[in-house]
Amino acid sequence: MIDFTSSCYLGLRHDTATLRPWARLTTGRPAALQEDSAAGPLAADLASLMGFESAVIAPSTLHLAWDLFGILARDGPRRAIIVDGTTYPITRWGVDRAAALGATVHETPPHDVEAVHDVLERLARRPAGVQPLILTDGLDPSTGRVAPLAEYAALAASHGGLLVLDDTQALGVVGARPTTAQPYGTGGGGACRWAAALPGPIICLASLAKGLGVPMAILAGAARTVAAFRRRSETRIHCSPPSAATLAAGEHAVACNRSDGDARRAALLHAVRRLHARLVALEIEPPASLFPIQSLPMPADRALAVQQSLAADGITVAVTGRMGRPALTVILTARHRDDEIDRLADALARALGRGRRRARATAARTAHARAS
Repeated sequence: MIDFTSSCYLGLRHDTATLRPWARLTTGRPAALQEDSAAGPLAADLASLMGFESAVIAPSTLHLAWDLFGILARDGPRRAIIVDGTTYPITRWGVDRAAALGATVHETPPHDVEAVHDVLERLARRPAGVQPLILTDGLDPSTGRVAPLAEYAALAASHGGLLVLDDTQALGVVGARPTTAQPYGTGGGGACRWAAALPGPIICLASLAKGLGVPMAILAGAARTVAAFRRRSETRIHCSPPSAATLAAGEHAVACNRSDGDARRAALLHAVRRLHARLVALEIEPPASLFPIQSLPMPADRALAVQQSLAADGITVAVTGRMGRPALTVILTARHRDDEIDRLADALARALGRGRRRARATAARTAHARAS
């Protein structure tokens, strides 16, 4: 089977032979008592990659979101959280905790700067003591667009607030200095690197499980902010820290990104563009996004049938979508070969009946030409 459901975008696998050895998987001690000696240097490397002063490592973004929003809701003035419509469910679970602790929550459409501005203006007219927080994903995988981070950061700063972003989708894929030729940019440091300098206080949390292929997460920001998070984190007391194997994989991911990450991103972009070219040749409209998650809208009564047809051809894809609008979702990685992408496109054309329709159209044109 050719798999188009893995979100390990750069194709990093971290097999045992590539990782440094470790004496034991876990010490059994919480991170608040004693961290693995590899955790600090790895966090510093990731903070540098992402463009932040400092960082701390956690097992997942759920651990970080639970802690972060609990701390923010209890710390200082009452919080008003403005949630951009792109925000991922796991981060929203953290918002739910903040709401239970007294924060107010205001939803805005995806990447709608004017809507965020309007909420901030309404909050500013209320009695003093409410501090705003703008929450967004760094990149919307459904469109491939980086969030308007500069605008959000400026709005948050002008109202004495804070910008928090979940950069899970962007980390490892996008980076600094994007161009038309290389829209992902370079370095893979994520959405903040892509957006360049950002004003005001920013906290970034991200999983490494997508672009870098490691099941662990990082919270990055100003050194003072990260130090305060370390002191007040509950999951660093009550939950197990990342294992020695996970930390070794994290080190390997950073090293691979440094040595050949841009080459992997170029291969990933090539895979996306090849799929688009093959779909156009088969008269199937490709997605507008160049992000490796490629979704093709399907009629509600066809999506599962097309997925099953592809499976019969040895190809695994996902059916996604909400509110009765299903889509066939293909996830590309830097490891996908041209022949695998061609096989997917041809199987998709067969499943949709495009090959038969094109053959009938060609026959009709031939018959018309002979008759004239």
